[in-house]
Amino acid sequence: MTPRQVTINATEDYRAAFIRRGFDILARAYQRMSSNDFATSQEPEITGELVKNMKEVIEDPAAPLWMIHFDVADDPPVNDGKRLGKKRRRIDIELVRTQRGEHPRMHLEAKRLYRGYSVGEYLGPDGLGLFLEGEYGERQNDGGMVGYIQEESKAYWLAKIRGAL
Repeated sequence: MTPRQVTINATEDYRAAFIRRGFDILARAYQRMSSNDFATSQEPEITGELVKNMKEVIEDPAAPLWMIHFDVADDPPVNDGKRLGKKRRRIDIELVRTQRGEHPRMHLEAKRLYRGYSVGEYLGPDGLGLFLEGEYGERQNDGGMVGYIQEESKAYWLAKIRGAL
């Protein structure tokens, strides 16, 4: 194996660990929430509480040591040079790995899944389309969609999303 291959493999392993740990924080935060409390809530309310819980997970004195290198932000603006001030797009959740130099980031867009056309919103221009068009995650290779299931089941929405893809 050449030094270049070792570097590429290490970079890929680091990225995979960053994603895995980011979703670990997200899952731990979600477990602290009661979905019944948000059955009729709007997306910004749910996201705000989820991010609050993610911060609590990260800052918990009993948290694994690796969590000290993470931070999370609710609704930060995208500074893309195209839009300024209040016209900037806003990411629902930004997970950041703190370190010297450029910080790896993962952007998450959240949508409610509660009615027939929710899949269109989830996959459309103001959902997954923001990543596909480069509006979100322009400098990152990783991002994700979060679906807040408010009606039906996880299996129902997975089938609807898979069918639409």
